[in-house]
This record gives sequence, C-alpha cells and structure tokens, in this order.
Amino acid sequence: MFPLLANKVGSKGTLYAVDIISKFVEHIKNRAENTGLTQVKTVLSNEHSTELPEDSIDIVFISDSYHHFVHYQNMLTSIHSAMRSGGQFVVVEFDMVPGKSSKFLVEHIHDTKEVFTAEIEVNGFMPVDDITIEGMTETFIRRFVKHEL
Repeated sequence: MFPLLANKVGSKGTLYAVDIISKFVEHIKNRAENTGLTQVKTVLSNEHSTELPEDSIDIVFISDSYHHFVHYQNMLTSIHSAMRSGGQFVVVEFDMVPGKSSKFLVEHIHDTKEVFTAEIEVNGFMPVDDITIEGMTETFIRRFVKHEL
C-alpha cells in the first residue's frame, strides 16, 4: 500500500509510515530504500502517540488498524496535534454489524462504525463523507476533517 501512497505524494512530498512495531517499521524502511522511494520516512510510534511533530501532516490514512488502538483518545489527540489546520483523516476499518458480521469479526473488532465515528468526532474530527468501493463488503471508509477543539 505505501508505494501507491508514496507515488501520490511525489518526490517533493513526504510520506510518514508510522507503526508501533519496530519490525514493521524496519521492513517498510528497507522496502522503501530498495525501491528508491526517498519520500518515505518511517516513524516508530507507541500506543499513546504517533511521535509526529505538531502541524506536520496534511492527511492521515489508517487502514484496518483503528480497532487496535488501545489508548485511542491519546492517539487521536496525537493525530490531531500532528495535523495541519483543515487536514483530512481517512479511516478504513472493518464494519462490524451485530447479527450480520461473522463471529470472527464480532470478536475481533468489538465496536461498530458508529462507535468509532463518535470516538473520532469527540477528539476533534468532523465526518465529511463515506467512500464506497465495489466489493468491499466488510469494511467502511470514512473521511474526516480536522476541526479545532
């Protein structure tokens, strides 16, 4: 996924690849170096913070990882702080629907799109739209914009 995003930001932009697992960060760093994607900068974060500088990013894209946030309020505060005014926050996440979703999904995700959205809204983001992609039946894509608290 990150090569597609790196190509979108171009050679003059910066793509921060952020993860809390050092092996993942190292893998991305090596892959970026081996493919000449010099705009990719890796960041080892933690369960509380992205470890990104304040007002340093325009867009945050997370895919199938929001449900792993242990300290989601701290992480959302960190994302909000790192994001420039008017920045966009795109969340791709499993859409757990009680009574419809698989047992695995219900046990793994624990919450619904509505719960995730409410958590994100309270922490300084306004939902703007939902993006649908044909064939994506167990996930949702929701775009938010940063607003000042």
